[in-house]
Amino acid sequence: MTTLKSELEKLTDSLISGDLEIYCKRITFTQKTTSKAKIRYSAPGRIVQSSDGKFKIHIIYAKNHNFRPITSSDLCPELKTGELFPEQVFFYVKCLAVDGQTWTNQNVWLDAEIYHNTQTALITGECDQLESRSRVSHSIEKPYCSVTCKVKNFRFPNNEFSDYGYNGRTRNLSKFEIKNNQFSILTNNSNIKITITSNKTISKKTLDSSLNSLEILSGMPLEQTIKYERYGFIAKTTIKPPDKEGQFWQLPPPLQCTAPHHLTNCVDFIEKIMNQYKTLEPRFYYYWRELGLAMSTSLEAFALCVSVNVEGMVDCYFSTLRAPDPEFVRQCKIAKEHLEINITPNPAGPITQKVKDKLLNSLSNANASSAKNALYKIFDKNIVDSWNRIRHPAAHGSLAEKNLDNQILFDCSNSCLHMFYEMLIRQINFEGERRNFSTKGYPLISQKL
Repeated sequence: MTTLKSELEKLTDSLISGDLEIYCKRITFTQKTTSKAKIRYSAPGRIVQSSDGKFKIHIIYAKNHNFRPITSSDLCPELKTGELFPEQVFFYVKCLAVDGQTWTNQNVWLDAEIYHNTQTALITGECDQLESRSRVSHSIEKPYCSVTCKVKNFRFPNNEFSDYGYNGRTRNLSKFEIKNNQFSILTNNSNIKITITSNKTISKKTLDSSLNSLEILSGMPLEQTIKYERYGFIAKTTIKPPDKEGQFWQLPPPLQCTAPHHLTNCVDFIEKIMNQYKTLEPRFYYYWRELGLAMSTSLEAFALCVSVNVEGMVDCYFSTLRAPDPEFVRQCKIAKEHLEINITPNPAGPITQKVKDKLLNSLSNANASSAKNALYKIFDKNIVDSWNRIRHPAAHGSLAEKNLDNQILFDCSNSCLHMFYEMLIRQINFEGERRNFSTKGYPLISQKL
């Protein structure tokens, strides 16, 4: 037996299906400026989703035959190509829906079409999200935040059942706790709903770190469509139109995350990543997103990105390991002294002065720190050799000249992906089972680096 959907669920369904339409008793656009002579338009209208993944806010505005609405484009006639739009070209919007809910946005781009025959104008505002904040009649015991994301093929260990349509009980619910925060993840066909309940208001850092952790664990971006927050007598809703193109990239997940018995390992991984969000988002999250975008374009682009980002991980988290091996430096120093004393340059011979200078310079550079030094201290030689095989040519635009067949390029890129994940795992101090992408079949490993 189906249950009646709440207004929030109906709103979510319409957003995800792309047919959201909100009729408003009054919509008011007000220019964002400190000047007292602000531009202001107000009339009934509606909010709809556009095909380019934004909200369109329409009003029919009528004044007189001399009326010409001033748009955002009209407010920046002197703007040169390459300059950012100033704040005063944007508008603040307040939309009072017929159901009593008020939607707002601080940065709306305004456009207009004039119809002289009827002396009216269709004024359209465009924005990428809307917010609604209201006071409700009853309080709640614990604050909670619920985020719904449009996503395809999301996999996560489900340890509980939920009522799902006519099919009855379905194992599509996960519940766990991290740092006194109770998490619930409900997986549906085209979206997931993540709910966090706590004894205190859920901070932005807690929400962002948990979502980012889930992204890395599942190997896919989580596009927030609707966020609903409740604390005390306050309810806040934020809606964003999902991208019409949908999710277009996915990375192989670092852990097994399909069966219920994988949950403990996955929760430990999520908690360890959340611990890294002490101030700002950690750098490895941005590196990870770059890998996903690169993988969606081509194998060559992914090879370049993953090899460079492995080096970025070294610079960010393992810079102390960049120093060369002392014994190798000592050997190079002895070799340099021997070369300086015993090798005499001969313009007609194999060792010219230019060749000798090059050799001496190379031996002197043996003392220089490098990412390669750090990687050889962390990984086996064959794995680092795979990175080295594509790192230099990829970064210097000569990868195509190496004529690496797709299988070799794919294997080397996977070894680099393994290095990236393993450095991430070492940074967060995770010791659970994960996949080894440097070996065909991606076997599970659990040893500590």
